[in-house]
Amino acid sequence: MFLKYSKRSKQFCVNGEESIFNSKVILVRAKRVLKSMWVERGRRTGEKTKMEKVDLAFTMAYTSGMNNVVPEFPKNPSPFAIRGRIRSFKYAFAGLWTMLKTQHNAWIHAMATAAIAVLGAFFGLSDWEWCCLVLAVMAVWTAEALNTALELLADVASPEFHPLVKQAKDVAAGAVLIAAIGSAVIGGLVLGPYVLRFLREALF
Repeated sequence: MFLKYSKRSKQFCVNGEESIFNSKVILVRAKRVLKSMWVERGRRTGEKTKMEKVDLAFTMAYTSGMNNVVPEFPKNPSPFAIRGRIRSFKYAFAGLWTMLKTQHNAWIHAMATAAIAVLGAFFGLSDWEWCCLVLAVMAVWTAEALNTALELLADVASPEFHPLVKQAKDVAAGAVLIAAIGSAVIGGLVLGPYVLRFLREALF
C-alpha cells in the first residue's frame, strides 16, 4: 500500500485511488516518518519547501472532515505479466543483497552454509541427510531475513527509541536464535558421526 497526496482533489490517494487516510494514529505516525525523512533530505539538499508541503498535506487531511473513509486495496489488481514476475525476482535478490551487506549475522550464516556444503560433499551424504541440512539452513536464512525486514520497518515506523519496538526486535532476534540452535543440533546429528569416524580413522 502506498500513500500519495493529490493536488487536484486535495486528498490522499491510497494505491492510486482517492481516499482519505482517516486514522489519527496512522496520520501521526506517517507524519512523523515523512517529516524525519524530509528533514534528513533537507539537510543534504536544502529542500525545505517540500517538507512544508508535506506538513500542509497532513494538515488538510486532518481538517478535511472526511474522517470516516477507510482506505482499501484496489478491487481490480494489475493483470498477470511475465515481465512483472521476473521483476519480482529482481526485488527479492536485492533484498537478499541488502541483508548480506548490512547484517553481520548473515555473514556468519553464509560461512556456516558454505562449511556445511563442503562437509556434505566431502562425506557423501545421502539424500535424506541433505534434505535435513537444507531445511535447517533454509530455516535460519528465513528467520534472519524476516528479522532484518522487521528491524528496517521498526526503524522507519519509530525513528526514536521506544521500549515496545525494542521488545519486538528482541523477539525477532530470539526467533533467529531458536532457528540457529535447532539447525546446529540437526547439523551435529547428521554430520557428527561422519566427523567422528573421519577423526578416528585419521588419528588411529
